[in-house]
Amino acid sequence: IALASNFAITFFDQLKAAFIYGWSQWGFYTIGVLYIFSTLSVGQAFCSWVCFYGGIDEGFSKIFSKQILKINTVPKIIRDFPVGFWIFLMLASIVLFEPVFCLWFCPYKLTTAFLNKGDLFIYKMQIIIFVSIGIIFLVVLPLLLKKRTFCSFICPFGGFISVAGRINPFKVYRDFNKCEKCGKCIEVCPNFAITKEYEVLSYCVKCGKCLDNCENNAISIGIKSKNKSIEKISYIIFTLSVFLFAGAISSFFIPDAIVILLKLLKIAG
Repeated sequence: IALASNFAITFFDQLKAAFIYGWSQWGFYTIGVLYIFSTLSVGQAFCSWVCFYGGIDEGFSKIFSKQILKINTVPKIIRDFPVGFWIFLMLASIVLFEPVFCLWFCPYKLTTAFLNKGDLFIYKMQIIIFVSIGIIFLVVLPLLLKKRTFCSFICPFGGFISVAGRINPFKVYRDFNKCEKCGKCIEVCPNFAITKEYEVLSYCVKCGKCLDNCENNAISIGIKSKNKSIEKISYIIFTLSVFLFAGAISSFFIPDAIVILLKLLKIAG
């Protein structure tokens, strides 16, 4: 999203760098590729277990022990907003040749260097918008709802992951025979990812809270298929994806170490 305005130029530069240096020198597109790869490997688990920005509204949501506003489900059109917002930001950034999200909406700025200081009115509007989004969706609503509201209703990266992650086989499943529809899973879900009909949406971040709070053990996380052969293939693909992703972010130290270990075992045997 931040690079959509100069995608072609940056992509060409990164492509040239790829033929000269190691992966760690490729810059933003290396991070982007790893980001997409992690999405295909573990889906939105990235949001729950890796994304440090999500820890902000998550932290505020834990301050109060009880939920002040009892809102645990929202209309699908509201929950789908991050996807539409992501598409809008990509198109707007390409057309306007500027990182629209970074300039106007991102509440995580540690500096105002991104802002347009040439026009005082636009500068003030930018500050008002991103500060307001930060206060409302990172502080106030998480305190009241005990939910990750920025992640649920604004974050365009989460919207992208929810789309790309739909082909990921690693999902949350509900056993209809065990489920008593007590609503506890809906109540504890931090991302409004379970509907009133107990359907688990693609926005699920695999945090495991629904599993921990289900007294009937009706919820599980894994790879399932009616066709056992497909299920086995999915497990293999998932395992290889995680392995390759881990290898990539470790500059292939992990797979190299395993290869060396296997060679040593062969020699010892």
